[in-house]
Amino acid sequence: MAMRRDDNNSNTSNHQRNIERANDVDDTVLAPSFSISMSEAGVAETGPGTEVGIGSSSSSSSTTLTSSTVKNTIDFLMLARNLKTIPRTGWVLQNAGPRIESIADHSWRISLMSFISASSLSSSSSFDTNRCIKMALVHDLAEATVGDITPHCGISTDEKHAKELHAIIEMTSKLSISYENENDHAKDEQSNDNNDNNSSNSGSGRSTIGSEIYGLWKEYEEGRTEEAKLVKDMDKLEMILQALEYEQDGKNEKSLDGFFDTTRDQWKTPIGRAWGKEIESRRRKKKNQQQQEEKEIN
Repeated sequence: MAMRRDDNNSNTSNHQRNIERANDVDDTVLAPSFSISMSEAGVAETGPGTEVGIGSSSSSSSTTLTSSTVKNTIDFLMLARNLKTIPRTGWVLQNAGPRIESIADHSWRISLMSFISASSLSSSSSFDTNRCIKMALVHDLAEATVGDITPHCGISTDEKHAKELHAIIEMTSKLSISYENENDHAKDEQSNDNNDNNSSNSGSGRSTIGSEIYGLWKEYEEGRTEEAKLVKDMDKLEMILQALEYEQDGKNEKSLDGFFDTTRDQWKTPIGRAWGKEIESRRRKKKNQQQQEEKEIN
């Protein structure tokens, strides 16, 4: 968004003036810092229930917000905050250390790993990199309310899925903001086999953020698409990479062998297999080095 320059501002930096001269800027310079009112930004000040237009008044793709959608969005974000504070159950049970990672820690690195892996594959395949990143970001979102349920928690797989399904529907129902997103809408319809009542269908080519998140979560759970298979591999890889790092920290009270045993040879993609092999190789090398050092001491 272009802002009009304050010609009386004597504090404009030399760097900013150089940019202005280089680009022969006339009256559309973005100042290094500014303060504007809602009316100046083209946003009407509102009371409860009043609609707010975000973006240019002439834009056909402007988003309409109400005080209720804003409230619900902040409620959603505050609920998602739990992912930052809930520790990963597997590490708690094993007394791994020195600091137990949170669910958000885990999800962040999976998102980064998905970005890197999908980007490296996109030139030779049909991987949708953005979809992989989004899926990784939201795949554990339901755990914000049900926690990190593992096979050691005494809850069956079916019950776990039912709890998480209820949680993700409750959470995403708060996000009713709609936007134009024809490609994602079409892919959501395809991945859900056109039989999900919660799919985004608020008009042709219209989608809601909540329904997109739900669709991505469901796609990951079903694990059928190439993107879901890749992100599932990244989920397992992030876990054993974290296990390797805990072992290198040397402050674990119990063995972490089980994390490697349950993922070995379970990869769905070639890149997952290659990364897993590298992590295991580093682990063996570290163990051999430690054994050699112990022999020398004795």
